[in-house]
Amino acid sequence: MFSRTAPQTESEEAKDVFAPVADLMVGVVFIFIVLMLALVMNLRREETVPRSTYEALVAQAQSLESRLAAETLRVRALEAEKAQLAQRLADEVQRREAAEARVRTLQEANARLIAFVRFVRENNLVRLVQRLAEAGQTRAEMLREMERILRQDEIRVHIDDRAGTLRLPATALFDPGQPIPTSEGASLIRALARAMSQVLPCYSYAAGVDQRNCQPRDNTSRLSAVYIEGHTDVNPLTPTARLRDNWDLSAARAISAFQIIRRESEQLQTLQNRDGDALIGVSGYAESRPSNRNAPDRRLPAAAENDRRIEVRVIMTTNEDFVESVLRELNGRLEQIDDLLQQR
Repeated sequence: MFSRTAPQTESEEAKDVFAPVADLMVGVVFIFIVLMLALVMNLRREETVPRSTYEALVAQAQSLESRLAAETLRVRALEAEKAQLAQRLADEVQRREAAEARVRTLQEANARLIAFVRFVRENNLVRLVQRLAEAGQTRAEMLREMERILRQDEIRVHIDDRAGTLRLPATALFDPGQPIPTSEGASLIRALARAMSQVLPCYSYAAGVDQRNCQPRDNTSRLSAVYIEGHTDVNPLTPTARLRDNWDLSAARAISAFQIIRRESEQLQTLQNRDGDALIGVSGYAESRPSNRNAPDRRLPAAAENDRRIEVRVIMTTNEDFVESVLRELNGRLEQIDDLLQQR
């Protein structure tokens, strides 16, 4: 009934000895693992940051980055402004130096201008320039004096100040195609000679002129030439042995008038210009210089009669030695001023 337990062998007994030890080691390992897990969990809890705190830190970091970028831009803007201010300062310094140099130039120019004005005043250049600018004024005065004298004989003449001419009345002065004036024309030419003898010597270089009969004159202008001019109408001339065309006729009329003037006044024969040449001469223009350029038909009797005329043309010259010496000095002064102005 009772079974017998088989006796254990030596190997089996050894296994029974290590079995409890193995169980103990497994328990120790398990406990170690649990402790390690607890330690890890505890460490994770200590290293973990709440999400709200994390987001707040991220937002603060982003804000700091934005502020840093803004400050960087501001610093760059300030650097650019600083560079602009430095350039403006350099430009202002340069402008100031240029202005100071200009002031010095203007001061020098002002000093030269003052010296020039003093030269003009002391040498009476204003009056000289006025006389040169009014070169035709002396000639006009001369022609007006002769006109005044002729009016005393009730002779009306025409004065052209611009051209410097005195025109005798053409009525009955010459018959058509004739070189010799009519008796009335010869009387007009003799009256002209008397007026010329009273006026021309005062403006010429003739020696022995009684200056007591002359009005005060300056030393800037004198007579160069006085031409007795002959003119014809437009009607063709019938050729003769002496006169081939209107050119010959106009010259012959001028010569006829010139001869009457010379016979009337011996003094006019001696008048000379600055070069010692005879002052009075003749010229003929045929029909090339009409008395009225706006005449509708120069062949009409009235227009033709006005074209058959004698004119006196006056040519003036200046006292070249006097004027040249003054203008040479004036030119030198002006060149100094011009050189100075070109440096500005």
